[in-house]
Amino acid sequence: MYKLFGKPGKMFSQIILLIFLGLLLGACSKSSTTEPEDDNNSNGAMTASLNGSNWSTDEVVAIFSNGILSITGQAFPGGTRSEQIQLNLQGVSAAGTFQLTFTGNSGRVSLATSPTDIRTYLTLDANSGVVEVTELTATSVTGTFTMTVKNANDPTDVINVTNGSFSGTF
Repeated sequence: MYKLFGKPGKMFSQIILLIFLGLLLGACSKSSTTEPEDDNNSNGAMTASLNGSNWSTDEVVAIFSNGILSITGQAFPGGTRSEQIQLNLQGVSAAGTFQLTFTGNSGRVSLATSPTDIRTYLTLDANSGVVEVTELTATSVTGTFTMTVKNANDPTDVINVTNGSFSGTF
């Protein structure tokens, strides 16, 4: 099958990190006060086509620290459903092109139809996609992306993500 990591504990640690990030993003909510919000990490937009169906959100968290860039968009299409696209890039110092794989630079799509039905799709292969960071400043990022992600539990279940774009502020 797939040899994902050389060290068995590393995969578990990365899965726990992905789950934690998803829960952290899902727990965020907008303030209901009339005062201006000072939420530095939830500004922007993300759009893409998932197997030909349009997807978009303005719930974006962008984080850039020590050469690591993480952009996550989460949509809530109704009921208990949530959908999330996440891009994680390493070694980022300027705008440029980044190849997606399972280790290193990676992409993820999570689809939850209920709290107990969550499907996670990952960039499991070398050259699973590409992210083009078109602008990177001290306060914002914009770019485009495409990727092919596979269900972590069934690699024959595939989502083709095309026409992706993102913008976010730090």
